[in-house]
Amino acid sequence: MPITLDLTDTTPADIVVQPSPLLEFMAAMHAFTEHDHHPEHQSVAAQLQTGLGDELVERAHYYSPLWSRFRCRLFFVRGIGLASFEAQVADVRAMSDQGFAELAAEGILGMGRTVDHVELLAEPEAFVNTCRRRSSARAELAERLVEDVADFREQLLLFLERAWDAAVRNVWTRSAPTLAATAERIRLQLDDDVIQTVARLSPTAAVIGNSSRIRFDKLDTINFSVHDAPLVLVPSVMHAPHLTIKRAPKGELAIIFPGGAGQDELSLDQLRQRLQCFGSPLRMGILRHLLGEPLSSSELSLRLGIEATQVSRALSRLRSSGIIVSERTGGVISHHADVEAIRRLGLDVLATIMR
Repeated sequence: MPITLDLTDTTPADIVVQPSPLLEFMAAMHAFTEHDHHPEHQSVAAQLQTGLGDELVERAHYYSPLWSRFRCRLFFVRGIGLASFEAQVADVRAMSDQGFAELAAEGILGMGRTVDHVELLAEPEAFVNTCRRRSSARAELAERLVEDVADFREQLLLFLERAWDAAVRNVWTRSAPTLAATAERIRLQLDDDVIQTVARLSPTAAVIGNSSRIRFDKLDTINFSVHDAPLVLVPSVMHAPHLTIKRAPKGELAIIFPGGAGQDELSLDQLRQRLQCFGSPLRMGILRHLLGEPLSSSELSLRLGIEATQVSRALSRLRSSGIIVSERTGGVISHHADVEAIRRLGLDVLATIMR
């Protein structure tokens, strides 16, 4: 089920690359409140647990439906050029009650396009009951929202400001230099090739033939085009490994993508190749030997009691999948298992599913 992005006639001038502290806040809260889904961010979650203190930790979980799977668009791009957390929060505070309520309701409900949240919000009781069918936490937020939109907004923004000062500002301060460097690199790449640069934002993305359309492997089936509003690319450290494509509140099309300097991500085909390596008894036997020590193909042939050609084919498959490494020392080529690549497979599977 793909999201298709049409970049026909799109130039670098139509694209803004802009890190967002408010979005990084939401991503940090998501990783914190759903830390079992994000083992790569465990150290940050531990720092937030300590830095926030008991009261703010409780509030972070209270508001967690807003930064669960369907991220609330209140925290997406708040407008081109709003670079500081304070300016972005002020922009949320300046929204009309109706505009704020609609975006908050969408986030609380957390059902994406499957439900018309604006129509549902017009019937407060139906809105609350629909949220209750999802969870009691969503129902509680829904009740608060329909009772008093202004107070709901003020209490939410107060939490954002207090949590930012207590702990999340430090997360942003550490991430900001990396995100700035990523943004500058993407801008330079856009000057060379818009289509390929956007496609490279995710290992699950691919250009469709020779067209200007890019297909992203996502759970939704949506067609987007960049015509009436700019495309905003938002690098994020804490949002990783997810890539999210949504219309921002002011109409911009926003792509939030992993912007850290971590390990290269596997494509879906690369992951399949690695997993298939473990489906062959011969390849598994070779790996067990290579985990113990580096060996040449002739040594493996002797140990396994099979023809050298069989060993060579199996080694070629393992090497092309990135499971083993081959090195020449003098006139001998020895092979050893890439322990880190094997160790990371569980995390790679999880990251690929979650993108």
